[in-house]
Amino acid sequence: MSQGFDCATKLTESSAKRLKNAGYNFALRYLGNSWKSFNKAESVAIQKVGLDLVSIYQGTANKASYFNKAQGQKDGKRATTWANNVGQPKGSAIYFAVDYAAAGASQLNNIKDYFAGVKSTISKDFKVGVYGSFTVIEAMSGLVDYYWQTYAWSSGKISKHAHLRQYHNNVTVQGLNIDKNEAYKNDIGQWGSKGLSTSEKPSASKKESSTTNKKLTGSTYKVKSGDTLSAIASRAGTTVKTLQNLNDISNPDVIKVGQTIKLKGSAKKSASTNTKTYTIKSGDTLSGIASKHGTSTKKLQDLNNISNPNKIYAGQKIKVTGSANSSGNKYHTVKSGDTVSGLAKKYGSSQANIKKWNSLKNVNLIQIGQKLRVK
Repeated sequence: MSQGFDCATKLTESSAKRLKNAGYNFALRYLGNSWKSFNKAESVAIQKVGLDLVSIYQGTANKASYFNKAQGQKDGKRATTWANNVGQPKGSAIYFAVDYAAAGASQLNNIKDYFAGVKSTISKDFKVGVYGSFTVIEAMSGLVDYYWQTYAWSSGKISKHAHLRQYHNNVTVQGLNIDKNEAYKNDIGQWGSKGLSTSEKPSASKKESSTTNKKLTGSTYKVKSGDTLSAIASRAGTTVKTLQNLNDISNPDVIKVGQTIKLKGSAKKSASTNTKTYTIKSGDTLSGIASKHGTSTKKLQDLNNISNPNKIYAGQKIKVTGSANSSGNKYHTVKSGDTVSGLAKKYGSSQANIKKWNSLKNVNLIQIGQKLRVK
């Protein structure tokens, strides 16, 4: 299967070429007019080095209240304008994001209404794709043209409808921060698409690709690019839950290339008698959970095999050490117009501390609805 990436970093011909040479065949980039969007010059550079280009549109799509038919109509019009501005050919796809753990009939129906609004405004020009969890992809079956599933909030499941799957976030390749993706079908709505053939997979040797579907018979297995725990379990004739217990993996969606997975043996017990289980609630952040339990974000990442501290979801169970503290820490849910400097002043803190407590890479990039420790 062909490998690709999505990123918020603006690409040059040089950086795009480095990623092409690293084995990637397609790039998913954001339409719009923001720090993470691409323009016509970038689209030319990406295609010039031999990468196919796939368009993404994302507004404030990380909360349930965003989704309704009127918003879909607005986003469809905006996406059409920006797609035309960058020279996107008619008939190619624009993927619209559902970037939260959507659940329940009410939320899913609102998402369906949103996409009905999108299709009513762009269907004459472009095809419509959806980005979201397994639940979202399954709910949208037959209602859009393309499906891009994220491993987040998917509990190891992969939809049979998926054209694309985002399987590893926040990875540095050739000096660039990207999310890794794989294409399950030739037609993913890419620009000027001649199609992505399986022969375009330079990242795997012939020996590796010929054994991809063979049964695993040994006692251990080393994770390769594109592997999922569910696929490894299937080839080993076992279950995801069994592999989780054997390898002390709390999140089945997060395994790392090169990681050794035990296929047989006894489930190992936690080395720490102070380790407890915590169920993530809406609005939680990993840094906030770490602070409450007297530990660090990095320790929680290591303990739970979490590669991206910003990709956790309500209902997820994680291991924590220590016990909840009563240090008087204060938290603030970001509203429209909030800034880190403003919050620091309001709560008598500092930008540096807020950045540290919440593992922020850039104090100028906070999102509405994000929960921050401010004191």
